[in-house]
Amino acid sequence: MQDTFVAFYKSSVMLDKLTSVMAFLYVILKNKIMDWHRKKTQQRKFSDYFNARFADFDDSTRALIETKELERLLHEEIQKLPEQCRKVFTLKRKESLSNKEIALQLEISENTVEQHMRKALRRLRISFINHDILLIILLTHYK
Repeated sequence: MQDTFVAFYKSSVMLDKLTSVMAFLYVILKNKIMDWHRKKTQQRKFSDYFNARFADFDDSTRALIETKELERLLHEEIQKLPEQCRKVFTLKRKESLSNKEIALQLEISENTVEQHMRKALRRLRISFINHDILLIILLTHYK
């Protein structure tokens, strides 16, 4: 509606030549609505064309390279962890042991295992703060 009144204000039609202001406003509004629908239709057509044209785009090679690079960086950062912390992280994430199993194997308490995991995840998150946000998500849900 606001666009209609702005268009009416900007129009070069002399008010004294108008027979009906309401009819003129109605025509402006109708044209604004039709323009909006034409624009949306054109955007939809472009979107459909774009999606159809690039739906088969194979991005697997780039994704594989990025994944390998992130794995390499993750491995390097894991190696930088303190020894006990690294052992706990490796047993938990790579060997899928429970906290209780790790505690028995390393002869430490379950609480210490939990503390080491929190410390490892915190350090890894900080190390990757400048890297892809997906890695941070991966570290959060890494099992």
